[in-house]
Amino acid sequence: MLTVFVVDDTSSCRRLVARLLKSKGYEPVCAGNGSEALHALEAVSPALILLDLAMPVMDGLTFLQALRADPRWASLPVIVVSGESNGALERAKELGADEVFVKGGFRTDDLLASIRRLVA
Repeated sequence: MLTVFVVDDTSSCRRLVARLLKSKGYEPVCAGNGSEALHALEAVSPALILLDLAMPVMDGLTFLQALRADPRWASLPVIVVSGESNGALERAKELGADEVFVKGGFRTDDLLASIRRLVA
């Protein structure tokens, strides 16, 4: 079973996404901010990260920059799922996000298809 790391500061979003992933055969593991996620990465060893951008302590862009700077995680697939503005979403792509989805503006089937493609 592949592990998907869900990094989002909103507990209701984490629960919803975790339930969806579990129903599709993935093992969801969650963190509430980028700092928490960075500290847990080795223990979690995810196949993919679903990342929010607007979070306290360490935001998603800072997390993504740190992730890509570490050779152990530089090629780990990251899908940004955020309600942030286009500027932040573009910055996420520049920092190495594989896919970007705007919260509330996508179909779950499209997200699941991206996950399947990136972990294949």
